[in-house]
Amino acid sequence: MRIQHSCLRIPEYRVRTVWQHQNFSTSDLRTSDGQRIQILSPGVANADAGPDFINAAVRIGGVTYRGDVEIHRIPSEWEQHHHDSSPHYNRVILHVVLSAGKPTQLTRTQSRRRIPLLVLYPYLDSDLESIPIDRDGFSPGMTAEQLPCRDGNASVPATVLRGWIMYLARDRLEMKMRRFNERLLQLIDLEATVVCDHLTHYIGSVSDVLVPQHSHTRNELASLPVWEQLLYEGIMECLGYSKNQEAFLSLAQSMRLGTLREFSLEDEHTMMSLLFGAAGLLPSTRHVPERESRHYVRALKHRWNELRPYLRCKILYEGDWKFFRLRPANFPTARLAAMCFLLPRLFHHQGFGRLLRIVADPHLSIREQRAALHMMFHLTPDRFWQRHLHLRAPTASVGVTLGKSRITDLLMNAVLPITLLYGRMFDVPGLYQSGFRLYRQIPLPHNSSNGVIRHLRHQLLRDRFVLTTAMHQQGAIQLFRRYCAPGRCSGCRVGRHRSVRVRS
Repeated sequence: MRIQHSCLRIPEYRVRTVWQHQNFSTSDLRTSDGQRIQILSPGVANADAGPDFINAAVRIGGVTYRGDVEIHRIPSEWEQHHHDSSPHYNRVILHVVLSAGKPTQLTRTQSRRRIPLLVLYPYLDSDLESIPIDRDGFSPGMTAEQLPCRDGNASVPATVLRGWIMYLARDRLEMKMRRFNERLLQLIDLEATVVCDHLTHYIGSVSDVLVPQHSHTRNELASLPVWEQLLYEGIMECLGYSKNQEAFLSLAQSMRLGTLREFSLEDEHTMMSLLFGAAGLLPSTRHVPERESRHYVRALKHRWNELRPYLRCKILYEGDWKFFRLRPANFPTARLAAMCFLLPRLFHHQGFGRLLRIVADPHLSIREQRAALHMMFHLTPDRFWQRHLHLRAPTASVGVTLGKSRITDLLMNAVLPITLLYGRMFDVPGLYQSGFRLYRQIPLPHNSSNGVIRHLRHQLLRDRFVLTTAMHQQGAIQLFRRYCAPGRCSGCRVGRHRSVRVRS
C-alpha cells in the first residue's frame, strides 16, 4: 500500500515514458494473473482522444493481440477516468500500471471484455524515484515545430519559395482529381453491379490472377447520380476535418445519397434520423439530462427505428467519432446536422448542374462566382440546432453554422477538384479554365490557419513569401506532408538549395 501511495506522487507522463522507451526488464514479464507476456510493439503514442498508445502488439499465453494500450499509475484509475464506459477504449488489449494493490481489480471495457493487466514496478530498471522525466519522449511523431531546415533556410530566395509552393499546390490539386477519378470509376462499377471473383478461390500466386476489367462507356461516366454521390462523399469528408474525415467518408459511403433520396431531402427530421442513426450518434435518452434534447433524441430514435428494418447499410459506432480537442462548433454532431440542412440546397433541383454553371459562367467575376458558391452552402438551422451543437444539452454559442473558412475548404478540397475533373473529362467549354482561375484566386480567409501553416510561416516563409490565397495554403500543406514530415529534404527545392549553398 505504501508503494501504491508513492506511485500516486509520480506524474502519469513518467509512466508513459517508461512504457514508450521500454525502460524495464522484459525477460520474464507476466500479467497480474501469471500469464507470460511478450511486448512485440509498444504502439504509437496517441496525442488525441482515447488510449495512450495505439496499434500495439503483444503476445500473451501464446496468442498475439493487436490493439491499444492504456497507461495508469494504479488500476483503479481506469474506472476513475470512466474508461469502462467509453467506447473509445474497446480496442485496448493491455492495461499497464506502475503499481497495484491486492487483490487486483479486473479491468473491463465498455463491451465488458476483460483486459490483461501488467504491473511495471517489479520489472523497473531503476528505483521508483529514478524514473527519468521525459515530457518530450511522449510524442506522436514529427510535427511542424521540428522542420529540419528551420535554422538554415534564411538564404532561400522568395522566388524559390513561391515557385515551389505554387508547383506543390497544382500537384495537390492533381492528386485530389486522380483520387476522385478513381472513386468515380468505383461508383460506376457499383452502379453496374460488376461482380469480380474472390482472389481466395485461386490456388497459386495472386499475381497470376487476371483482374476483370470493365470498360466504362461515356453514358456511364456522365451518370448524374454517380457525380452527385461523388460530390456528397467529398463534402462529407471535408466536414470531418482531420480527426473525423474517415468516419464522415465511411458514413457517406454507407448511407448513400441515393438512399436519402428515397425520402424527401427537405424532410430534415428524417435526414437527421438516417444520418445520426447510421453514424451511431443517437445516445440513450437516459444519458440526456436536458429535457428539450431528450425529447428531440427520442423523436429521432423513433423515426430511425421505423426506417432501420428497410435499410441495408453499415452502422458506425460512437467510438468511431472523436470530440477530444475540438471546438464545440467543429463537433461531428454539429457538422452532421449542418449537412442535413445542406442536402436540399446542394442536391435538389439539379444542384450539381448549378455548381457547374456557376463555375463555367464567363460573365461572372471571381467575386461573383465565390458569392454564388458560398450561397449554396448557406444554411439556416432549425430551432433546436440554433441552440445546440450536440444532442445532450444546449450551448451558449450561435449554434450550427458554416463559416467562410470552412466553406473555402469545401470549395478547394471537394467542389473545385470534382468540377475540374468533370470539365477535363467531358471537355466542357470554359469549365476547366474558369474553374482553375477560381482555384488560383480564392483569397485565404483571415481566420484560416492551423498548426502546420503557423509553423511554416514562422520557420520557413518568414515574410519572404506571404500566403494570401487558398491555393498558397494548399501548396504549403503539400510541402509539409510530402517533404517536411517524412524528412524528404533531398527532394525538396528548399533542401536542395541549402545543399548547394553549403557545398559552394
